[in-house]
Amino acid sequence: MEAPLTPLRLAACEVTAEMFMADALPHWARHSDTPVDLVVHEDLFALGAADYDVLVTPRDCLPQGATGIEIGRIAVGLFGAPSYLADHPFSCGAEPLKGHLLIRASGSLARIAHYRWLEEQGGRTAMMSSSPLAQREACARGQGVALLPVGLAEGDPRLQRIEKFTFEDIPVWVLAGDRDASDPRVASFLRWARRHFVDRRPGRADR
Repeated sequence: MEAPLTPLRLAACEVTAEMFMADALPHWARHSDTPVDLVVHEDLFALGAADYDVLVTPRDCLPQGATGIEIGRIAVGLFGAPSYLADHPFSCGAEPLKGHLLIRASGSLARIAHYRWLEEQGGRTAMMSSSPLAQREACARGQGVALLPVGLAEGDPRLQRIEKFTFEDIPVWVLAGDRDASDPRVASFLRWARRHFVDRRPGRADR
């Protein structure tokens, strides 16, 4: 009887697991015999290098000491419940969110520039969470405004996008430590991810 193959430990957050890995991993399974152990964490930046083989994470840039590729981007917007927005108009001053209740990020999300911006806008913190799903639910219940992935929030009738604010998309990376990237399983996954995500983008030839 053959020994079971050692799974590739893939760490992702709720959003990257749902928006990127859910559709991609069936393609990986057809490409490779190496199984994936997908573990969802709320605070990816708190993980040590020994906790995963490959990390799928939103980040402003690729960190030093890591090998990886940008596999896509997450569009984000500022949202609020219609009832909340009706009761809390926005000012046009230097602090447009002054007096508003903010649903802020904690954990690894709080280190991304977009969420740091939200902290600086003069509002009052009503709640903090490392989970975009928990932020969405609090926002939908009128607890305040939240910066949310458009893919999670748009189309939810309980939420209204605040068009006054626009943001650049947040990069998403598949990465591994430089030392781990030499592992054949990790190197194979990174090569596959480049072909699957990057080379298939519009305007690039399939390889």
